[in-house]
Amino acid sequence: MAMEFKVSGNPASPLLVCVPKLLGSPDDFVSLISEWQHHFCVILLDPNSERRNTGGLSKLTQESLHQLDYNFAAQEILEIIDQNFPGRNTFFVGISLGGKIVYDFATKFPGRFLGALISDVGPGLFEDSQLYKAVDDIVANTNLNQAWPDLKAEITRRTPDKNFRILIQTQIY
Repeated sequence: MAMEFKVSGNPASPLLVCVPKLLGSPDDFVSLISEWQHHFCVILLDPNSERRNTGGLSKLTQESLHQLDYNFAAQEILEIIDQNFPGRNTFFVGISLGGKIVYDFATKFPGRFLGALISDVGPGLFEDSQLYKAVDDIVANTNLNQAWPDLKAEITRRTPDKNFRILIQTQIY
């Protein structure tokens, strides 16, 4: 499935990729775009466009939600960036599942990831993503009952990439 997207703002400005929630669309960001496009080249992703166009969003069940696979979304986002803005790194905004996609992008392509604002997200037990595995490894192998400065130091030691480390710290904190 090809992900649809729209671009607004100055193409020479820093890139900001907006990833909507599970049943969302670029409209999730409509109230913010007018300000963001003055500072960024905004890429509004629509990972649900095909499901929306075929009526598939109305047919989602609790079981089918657990079968959603966003593991290829990060690769698709990288391809969109590389085809339209070759070699450029990007900032992200993600809501819920969109945030999970952002986390997944950060784990797979840390060198292309500049930072993110993520809302309403946490890895779920049903997932088999790199994000879930990374967070699960840190949680399972870290004493979470230590003082935050010590815990933060341990996460820093175990997660050398600064941007990904900050994302992990926000999840655990």
